[in-house]
Amino acid sequence: MHRDVLKYGVPIAYGHGEFFIEFLYKAYKRGLNILELPYTQPMDIENISKTAPNILRFFGLGFHYLTRIFHTLIRKN
Repeated sequence: MHRDVLKYGVPIAYGHGEFFIEFLYKAYKRGLNILELPYTQPMDIENISKTAPNILRFFGLGFHYLTRIFHTLIRKN
């Protein structure tokens, strides 16, 4: 990744998901090309999600991500 991308595209956000949502939007608005490399995550031994171990945590994170999307769209970038 080039320094200019980080200099103008890195937002200040709370968590990884919120950070990445805003980062992708800013990169898109600046016309930067994004190349996605495929990766397959191997199964954990416990088979339990660390990010959303239960349904309440899952919906809680989803709510925060949706509010970040609306906040990013409304704010002037």
